[in-house]
Amino acid sequence: MEKHFNSTIPEITHEMLNPEFWIRHSETSSRIIGCYDKIESFNNKSISSNHIKDIFDFKIQYAKNEVVDLILSISVPIKKKCIEMV
Repeated sequence: MEKHFNSTIPEITHEMLNPEFWIRHSETSSRIIGCYDKIESFNNKSISSNHIKDIFDFKIQYAKNEVVDLILSISVPIKKKCIEMV
């Protein structure tokens, strides 16, 4: 079953919402860009400088209102209603 995505970002195509698009258009997708130690060091520096969050540092469960607040803090609900295609 195909996942359906929507984007409110101008000039973003449906194809761009799938990782395969970016892999196909990357010149470096098939080469190794760093060994495990270098990647771990980069991630640790990024986490300590708050550029990224450690996904293993998150709570296991969230209340509904926490999830809604997190989603709404980074996205805008789509206002258009879906039209059923016949």
